[in-house]
Amino acid sequence: MSAVPTVNAAFEEARVGPIPPNVPSLTAALQHGLYRVDRRWGRGYRRLRRRLGLARPPRIAAYRGYAFGGRARVLGRALEDRGVPAPTEGAGLRRALLASWQRYATIELPEAEIEVRWGAQRWQTTLDEEGHLDLVVPLTASPPPGWHRVALSLRHHEADAEADVLVIDEAARFAVVTDIDDTVIDTNVRHPLDRAAALFLTDARTRLPFQGAAALYRALAGRRRPVFYLSSSPWNLYEHLDALFERHALPKGPMLLREWGISRHGLAPLGGHAHKAEKLEQLLSHVALPFVLIGDSGQEDAQHYSAVAERWPDRVLAIVIRDVGVFGRGVEDARARAERVGVPLFVTEDSGAAARALAGLGLLDEAQVSDVEEGSRAEAQAPSAFAEALGDD
Repeated sequence: MSAVPTVNAAFEEARVGPIPPNVPSLTAALQHGLYRVDRRWGRGYRRLRRRLGLARPPRIAAYRGYAFGGRARVLGRALEDRGVPAPTEGAGLRRALLASWQRYATIELPEAEIEVRWGAQRWQTTLDEEGHLDLVVPLTASPPPGWHRVALSLRHHEADAEADVLVIDEAARFAVVTDIDDTVIDTNVRHPLDRAAALFLTDARTRLPFQGAAALYRALAGRRRPVFYLSSSPWNLYEHLDALFERHALPKGPMLLREWGISRHGLAPLGGHAHKAEKLEQLLSHVALPFVLIGDSGQEDAQHYSAVAERWPDRVLAIVIRDVGVFGRGVEDARARAERVGVPLFVTEDSGAAARALAGLGLLDEAQVSDVEEGSRAEAQAPSAFAEALGDD
């Protein structure tokens, strides 16, 4: 039985993105040409690997999804299993480089058929051109709030996995959407060498959250309040980030990342961070709760969040921007736009200041603010990501 997602018009528009213009620009034509070349190269390369017996067994990377109002979104990806090595104490630079190469040099299984099973319900669908599963389906039952397991199976392959889906408590007071890099984790946006090391050379043992960040997000999550991690980081880093969040006791939540490379929509990571606004619109269309939006001043979070607040002023309780030393006029303009529609935008330097700002709106209490401030004091400052990645090398 094929899945027929039932989504409203706003949700569908946010999911697929804006329709490209009828008259393509020179840049759009160039991107389309690169896309066609990339697709042909990918098909030929995968066919050659199969003929030479080099193809690895497939695996399903299961990503966390969510459900609200009788609809569930199930996420995952099908790839060749390249066996990324697990973190090892004292592994050094060579092992970090190997893990990074295997993490980024993925070989996808595009347009494969997959079956999704949740209890008595079953759906079949086809993965997209990058091997991604992004399926929105109606639920006939009413599962209780909390985490549930959904079975995934590739048809015509021996590959199975279980994906976690968060059934959101419809009585929750609010939900949280947060950026990751330089909002939760310090990737040192002002120093390109350290930032590159954080992306390509480190693992969950050497990347650290900002002081007090874990305590702040635990306070915001409270009891059954969902936390969504929305980032421009590539899907290739999903498992790496998942291990990092677990190691530092950050709240478990769906992660909405970005496909890097050449696609029919353009080149990534080029092209800015407009995809965040699209994904946020998608969440607001699906999850009918008020939201707290958290980002940083190093990208375009303030601008995109304020634009969303202008369209959904009754659904955005507050915007919090961490000042990471890159502070332009755009942040002040965003503050003015947000506050014009009654949405407060705070620019804070640390987790304690963010907690105090949210407490001023009644979203946290004094005990929670004290916990965040104590967590900030107790955590040692993170060493350089680059120095940690080098290890004994």
